[in-house]
Amino acid sequence: MNATDAKILELSIILKQLGLVKSQAEFCREIGFMKQNIRKVKAGDAHFSLEHLATICRVFNVDANFIVGKSVVPLLKAKTLLKKVD
Repeated sequence: MNATDAKILELSIILKQLGLVKSQAEFCREIGFMKQNIRKVKAGDAHFSLEHLATICRVFNVDANFIVGKSVVPLLKAKTLLKKVD
């Protein structure tokens, strides 16, 4: 599994913890990815596409920099809130 795939899977867990999705299956449906392919992603035999990445960012208001490892804050709204606290 590549680093981008790992971040997307991590993000699906974060979104579930935040109550933005109920399950990994719902996350997959929202981005147009077949849930049964998660096992292939974990094995490195399948990957999320750029289209999936763009959909994730649009649907869940996610910062693409989080997915590519350039940011530790996944949600754009959270970044705005953190700037207001600083």
